[in-house]
Amino acid sequence: MELASPTSLEILSARRNKALKEAEAKTARLHELSDEIRKIDEKLSFATLEMLDAASSDEKMEEVKNYYINLRKKRNGVLKTKGYPENYDSPDFYCKKCNDTGYIKLEKCACLKELEAQRYMKKTVLGRGLSDFTFDTFTLDYCTDKSMKDVLECCKDYAENFSLDSGNLLLFGGTGLGKTHLASAVAHVAAGKGYYVVYESAHRMISDCRKAAFTAEADADEKYFKCHLLVIDDLGAEVKSEFAVSALTGLIDSRIVSGLPTIISTNHDLTELNKIYGARLFSRLLGEFKPVRFVGKDVRMIKIK
Repeated sequence: MELASPTSLEILSARRNKALKEAEAKTARLHELSDEIRKIDEKLSFATLEMLDAASSDEKMEEVKNYYINLRKKRNGVLKTKGYPENYDSPDFYCKKCNDTGYIKLEKCACLKELEAQRYMKKTVLGRGLSDFTFDTFTLDYCTDKSMKDVLECCKDYAENFSLDSGNLLLFGGTGLGKTHLASAVAHVAAGKGYYVVYESAHRMISDCRKAAFTAEADADEKYFKCHLLVIDDLGAEVKSEFAVSALTGLIDSRIVSGLPTIISTNHDLTELNKIYGARLFSRLLGEFKPVRFVGKDVRMIKIK
């Protein structure tokens, strides 16, 4: 049986507990080394409790705070004489912004958003290979057409302002122009905002739809209908059949009615898509998707030369 992978908050909790345990172990070593530090730490613990009791009195609170600060200074001085830095036994949290809690006040920390993005992307077979396909790793250096700058800005704008009202994108053009890379980059940003993103190849998606239709795995295609953002990669590379056309049309119709954004990438131009999938699906693509045309020479071939 496959074990469930830890949630993002469970990962953060494990990081935090590890940092706290390592700090506690260092403190224990200091107490063994120095009885003076041990006694100071005992006083610091009592001072912390006294601050809670003094919360109703500003004068008392100020007195206790000054006492606590002086104890910390004394502790730091002892540590220095023994060759240790002041923060020797302070917890070394992975994220210094939220101390591995995942939240800054009531807002999600960037570290939690990143973990959620990684988790969502790993839910699909194709997603596991796209961890490095982000806007930061996309370059225009090998693009041979100036219009690709506008394409990049279009995808960035869509990602930065992504919401459930963002509408749909159709990324089309020749091979090796960056469609998969930019579709993945958008998916990373959306997932980082907390949206449930599914990124899958058209071939795998049709296979899951077939399982749902003809086997006991009735929910094999459920994620494609319910996710906040669906990215269908390489449309047109799947095996052509009446079932494939019907499944794709039904899925896209369902997401349009539900108002859920979809991104499709394909190596085919609009005329070819019309021939492959017929008027019904083509009309959905033409009427409900914003076309984004990728032009230029295959980047992979340019890099080889």
